[in-house]
Amino acid sequence: SSSSEEMARIQTSAEEQRLADVKQIENELNNAHASEIEKVKADMLAMAKSSQSEMLSMANSSKVEQLERLAALHKEEMARVCSDMEASASQAMAQNAEQLSASHAQEMENLKVELASSSAEEIKHIQAAAEEQRLLEIGRITNELNESYEEKVSSVKAS
Repeated sequence: SSSSEEMARIQTSAEEQRLADVKQIENELNNAHASEIEKVKADMLAMAKSSQSEMLSMANSSKVEQLERLAALHKEEMARVCSDMEASASQAMAQNAEQLSASHAQEMENLKVELASSSAEEIKHIQAAAEEQRLLEIGRITNELNESYEEKVSSVKAS
């Protein structure tokens, strides 16, 4: 009986030891599993953040490319508008120059006509004044000749 008690005690002790060992292994496995889960979680978060960063980087890169395209299109449009404005300004200046030239030519023609008209009238006035002067001179000379003739006739009569 003592041996059977000893056997029961050894069996109980072995069972307790086995349960303690199982419990310890279970705790170690649980800890290792929890640690592995934490590691997987951290890796997954890191991958998600990296993926998110890559996606943001791609989105930003795409937006930068879009902005660069828009800037290039804007620059092209500005160049086209400037070119159109320069062409319009050149055309307007050419039209203004043509109008000024035509206006100047018309004004010159008007001045020529006015000058010719005024010259003709001036010539008529000068001719009239010259004719008047000629007639006065003829009258003066005629008077002098008449006076001289009368003096000679008087002188001949007196002698």
